[in-house]
Amino acid sequence: MKELNLRKNNRGIALISIMIAVSFITVIAAALLAITYTNFRMKVQNLNTKENFYETDGQLTKISTLFRYNVSDAGPNGSEADMDKRLKDLCMDADFGAASPSIPGPGDIGYDPSNPTKTVQKSVGVYNVQKLASLAWEDENRVIPGATTVSATAVGYDGDRFSYVSNSVEGVPAGTITKIEDGSITTYILHDFQITQTKKDEASSTGDYSNTVDTHIVFRTKKYPAVGGDSNPGGVGSCSSLMDGTLRVENDGSFSCLNVYGNAYFSNYGGITSWDGGNYTAPGKYSATDNKAAINLMGESKMNLLGDITVVYGDIVLNGNSTLYVNGGKLKVIGDIIINDNATLVCSGKIYMVDEILPGRTFKTSVKVNSGTANDHCYPHGLENASNYVKITKDQYIALCAELGLNDNNATNDGLTYQMLIPVKTSSMSATFDLRNGGKFESGATFKTTYYGQEIGVAYWQEQNMQSSLGRNLLIFNSVDGLTIKESQDHSTIISPYPIKVNQTHSISLTNLGPETFKYLCSYKNNDTAKDGYDSTIHNGTVRLHPAGGSTMDNAKVSPGDFFTSVDAVNNKVNAVLGIGDDASTGSGASYKTSLSFTEYQKDFN
Repeated sequence: MKELNLRKNNRGIALISIMIAVSFITVIAAALLAITYTNFRMKVQNLNTKENFYETDGQLTKISTLFRYNVSDAGPNGSEADMDKRLKDLCMDADFGAASPSIPGPGDIGYDPSNPTKTVQKSVGVYNVQKLASLAWEDENRVIPGATTVSATAVGYDGDRFSYVSNSVEGVPAGTITKIEDGSITTYILHDFQITQTKKDEASSTGDYSNTVDTHIVFRTKKYPAVGGDSNPGGVGSCSSLMDGTLRVENDGSFSCLNVYGNAYFSNYGGITSWDGGNYTAPGKYSATDNKAAINLMGESKMNLLGDITVVYGDIVLNGNSTLYVNGGKLKVIGDIIINDNATLVCSGKIYMVDEILPGRTFKTSVKVNSGTANDHCYPHGLENASNYVKITKDQYIALCAELGLNDNNATNDGLTYQMLIPVKTSSMSATFDLRNGGKFESGATFKTTYYGQEIGVAYWQEQNMQSSLGRNLLIFNSVDGLTIKESQDHSTIISPYPIKVNQTHSISLTNLGPETFKYLCSYKNNDTAKDGYDSTIHNGTVRLHPAGGSTMDNAKVSPGDFFTSVDAVNNKVNAVLGIGDDASTGSGASYKTSLSFTEYQKDFN
């Protein structure tokens, strides 16, 4: 019988083990490769998506930035104040519709919680998406193809990669642009502007992916009274004082100062003089025996001009140890600046003087120092040769005389307040009241009301001394010849056909009322009682009036607006006077500050 050999045989097991191991590693490697590739594809897609988003958002930023640049005063037509015209030229095919009053609710633009019934003016237009979208390609001189009239959609561009559209959302039609006027602030809202960018994903069978940004573009402008070469410095409300009479500043030796904020006009007039082929009222002239200067600083007095523009028709005389500071603004002098004794002139702004021999004078006007040299009394040294010294031309002076009525034969009824104020006669008066020619208020009266949460009013002043502050935000009509101001009058504008004296026992400040407040105070006359906003406590106060040249005393109902032909006419008159010496080509109208933002901003990835 044959014997079996059952011994173990291990040959081939190594190969099998290797095959199993390789297979296992292959599976793991394939899995890792798949995971890595998937992760790579996710990263690429995420990167492309982000890149797509930033490119799309960049388009919005570029469009909105160029929009702001072209519409605001930073653009090539920045000297124009007509925002609507530039908007129409840039992205509209038609003007805005008629404005209508609207009461904004909480959260709306223009809402004022302290005055919830306040109205704003709202008007609506339609923007052209094609024109707006073309701003994104402005540097390539390309225009987005598509609709040639107002349209809610502009077709794609750059291989149809970008598309632009405006949607109808929340009842607002597509392509709507809303204009909201709220005082000095105007807001333009371009509703629901949408940009979509679509890209091919070559590595994916699913094809394209896209990104969309959708937003309201909100462009806001705030109007500021212009200064410098502009023709609208802010009118009466920008001025702390408008005077046809000498300002005399006295000081008892204490360290105090008269601070004049806002714009200002001071004057004194000489006689009629034949000049340049006509008759002109000469600017007031200083002499030791006949002082007709427009500003006199005496003793230790100090006057600090802190506003933008101060116009002085007549000489400025600094006596004793007095000091005049021109603190960053413009001092325009139709006359000489005369420095006597140890007085000092300090200028960190600009001084304007007429480059001409004025009526009644034999020399050109200048800074004259009667003791020592200019270097001893003027800072910076050599003031008239410095860059802060500006010459007013003969033509500009003649234009000023025309505005002030100083180019005729009437030397008694000339000046700014005479040109501004008109005689007042109401149904309750037996005679005409003329503040310019000797009309007086029998007793001072102050009427106040609330305007946008602020107490404002008007004061008819007749007392010899203004001992205490009358309060803030007042339009003050002065009828006293030689009124003495002894206290600060904050945020108030003083209109005086007569000289005023300031007695500095301590520092006194004069600050302006503000253009908007002045406009509101004077926008109603005696027959405007039916108008919205009329307030009898301020616009129809009872004042006892004494017409010049008679003994008649009248209890008359008058409004501050009764003293002017119109607010616009008075403001234009004052602006023309304040603008003397400025080159009209350097600007026109008000200046603007602008801002741009996005609301209801949304982004969507696909």
